[in-house]
Amino acid sequence: MQYSARNIIGCAILARDGLCGEVRDVLFGDDSWKIRYVVSRAIVAGVNRDFQLAIEAIHSLNLHNRSIRFSGTVGEAQSKTHIDQDPPVSRQQQLKRNAIWLLSPIYEIDFTWGSNSIQTVWPAFFAKPAADEASKDGEISKKYDPHLRSSREVMGYRVYAPNGKVGRVVDILFDDVSQSVTDMVVQKRRFWWRMCYLLSAADIHGISWPLMRVSTLLDTNKLRPMSPGAAFVEVEPGAWIDSAGRSVQHRP
Repeated sequence: MQYSARNIIGCAILARDGLCGEVRDVLFGDDSWKIRYVVSRAIVAGVNRDFQLAIEAIHSLNLHNRSIRFSGTVGEAQSKTHIDQDPPVSRQQQLKRNAIWLLSPIYEIDFTWGSNSIQTVWPAFFAKPAADEASKDGEISKKYDPHLRSSREVMGYRVYAPNGKVGRVVDILFDDVSQSVTDMVVQKRRFWWRMCYLLSAADIHGISWPLMRVSTLLDTNKLRPMSPGAAFVEVEPGAWIDSAGRSVQHRP
């Protein structure tokens, strides 16, 4: 049976000794399509913090109660890896931008008065640490996984085939046995007309964060309609997807 990213995001995470947070995101690798982490958002000292829980520690998904079970305790969940230590690609780019703004001068203006120019520069004791941090940032960025993807970020990406644009990713389907991505739900819209297609993970050629694009080598005419015979398909939150691609309200 398959479940979607939309119906698991927002579920409460129940540890052995109580509530430890809610599902903020589902991280997967675009090389193996395996689910790597479930991101748990918890309030620690009055601040929202995101922790990565390994998928092996997650079990008993209950969509009726909108909850999933974590095999550890609340303390163990909040001691797991913070999302900034092993971030997805979208978060990696955000951290790099933050580092650029932090290390760059606050302003850099070239005032020209006649033949004399006045340029604002950092003092020497500020310039050297910045250079050191820049080199360290390059070393740290090599440790990041370039294949780790965020479901929240990928949903909304445009899907392109060799013969043109297909639509947008509106959901991601996971298999509850293999714990991997099986399909992406692509919605194609023309004014008030809309229809959903299933794009298999095996047919995805690549995911581009700068272009916000999912590429496939399939022709647009070879995509599978999500629900055969239905012209209008809505992926309802909390709905399960059966093997024929139809939306069912409850898991059998």
